[in-house]
Amino acid sequence: MRIAPAAMTAILMAAPAAAQESDDLTRVLDTLAVLWTRGDAVALASHGAEMGLDLDDADWDSIVELNLPSSTGGAASDDVPFTIEVIVRESGFEITNGRLLIASIDKVEGDYDLQALSDHMLALKQDHPDHEAASVLLEPQIPYDYLIQVMDVVRSVEVPGDGEQESLRAALFPDISIGEAP
Repeated sequence: MRIAPAAMTAILMAAPAAAQESDDLTRVLDTLAVLWTRGDAVALASHGAEMGLDLDDADWDSIVELNLPSSTGGAASDDVPFTIEVIVRESGFEITNGRLLIASIDKVEGDYDLQALSDHMLALKQDHPDHEAASVLLEPQIPYDYLIQVMDVVRSVEVPGDGEQESLRAALFPDISIGEAP
């Protein structure tokens, strides 16, 4: 669906006032949404004017792509995609799925327990072998060096060789996003 940003702003700002007069915000927005989906700017402006919306100054030439919910109104999906977040806190690590705490790893003698983090990442990879992405989130006061160390642990694990073979690095979650901890 393509909607001019200025037009969208004008409609959304004016819609509550029009709805107060008609006393039905849902009807107003439903009608405008139907006109948007048709891409009918003339009908949108005309219908908006009937409802007291001033859309004459809207910039109909600037276009933005929007993804709006389906009008079928189906129930929300319970299948939330699996995510991995490693939160680096002053006290240690928290591993979450974006909503729930999976594990908490306290510092050991004042140092981050990178081996315990590696063990948890390996277990998560065994449970979710096709998953490639993880987020590393840091509290603001955490030094940059810890970000690099944690990213290395989350990205891959060292697999020891047996006898004549050298150890290898195996990918765990190579697609890493970084950000600030909540």
